[in-house]
Amino acid sequence: MGTRALFLFPFILRFRTKKDKRTLSIQPDRLSTQIGMLGGDVPWAKMDRLYTTDEYVFLIRKNMNGFAIPRRAFTDDPQRNEFIRLSQQYIQAAKSNP
Repeated sequence: MGTRALFLFPFILRFRTKKDKRTLSIQPDRLSTQIGMLGGDVPWAKMDRLYTTDEYVFLIRKNMNGFAIPRRAFTDDPQRNEFIRLSQQYIQAAKSNP
């Protein structure tokens, strides 16, 4: 990706993600998400990377869809940091075990 694309990447992801309130939970083998009555699971093997800013955690799928998780979704910074750590761990484990 060029420098311009990398700069725009977080903004593109932010606008492509759903804006309705959702719940998101993580397990070692998958992410689970629910919006109202709709729910689904995404295996970590379909996730490409995690990108963080001061305000958001972006979980980016291989198909360029993703989840933008605002800081306010977490009770405190230690909870956010643990979410980031576990998500990175799960993504790496999925990449190591295709």
